[in-house]
Amino acid sequence: MSHRTVRRPSGWTTLAAFAALIAVSVTVTVHVALRPAGSADRESPADQGASEPTDVWAPLRVVGPLEAEHYPTIEAMRDSADAVVAGSFVSFGTRVFQGDAVEDVLVYLVAMVRVDEVLAGSLPDRTVPVEFLVPSAVADDAPVLATLSATLPRTELVFFLRHKRGDGEAGRYRVVNSTGLWAATGRSELDTPLTEAPPDVAGTYRDELTHVASLDELKLLATSPAVSPQ
Repeated sequence: MSHRTVRRPSGWTTLAAFAALIAVSVTVTVHVALRPAGSADRESPADQGASEPTDVWAPLRVVGPLEAEHYPTIEAMRDSADAVVAGSFVSFGTRVFQGDAVEDVLVYLVAMVRVDEVLAGSLPDRTVPVEFLVPSAVADDAPVLATLSATLPRTELVFFLRHKRGDGEAGRYRVVNSTGLWAATGRSELDTPLTEAPPDVAGTYRDELTHVASLDELKLLATSPAVSPQ
């Protein structure tokens, strides 16, 4: 019997926890017909009504209370993050980690992010790899994974980043949790697309977001010396 210790994803859910939810939460989303490369995360009026709106983020969505990091406010999330940045995706790849057992495989979508603004904290470079743990139903379907890489938006995003720790993880980042990535999407002008519902529906960070409705306003909020309302 091997006595090697299998590394688990830092701060995110384990593969086993994802597997338990795949049948009820992920399978129904991973075969959505995604738009061609470079398209924004919106549909044209001609597309609307012909089918349900396409959600390019659905295969990466975190479902359920499976995260290790939780923050009551954006201020607390900002102060905990190693860096808060505004930037955009420039390319994608994958990284596979094989554990002791044949079925113990972790697949990461590796997004190279061009950093345009550092809003808090610091980074050693202006292009950094940000990794997203991919649910097994997506990882096992190569065409879906390839299409996902091709259709995620290249528009501006805001990332609350955690520098990954551990052997072989130097220089790699992840978002602190599912509310650690912000974008304008088809669901909302100010969305956390890795969550099941946008903040204006879920009520997430309601007090801080009372007068915030865009990424530019979120960036100002993230750089404010005192984010929480007085």
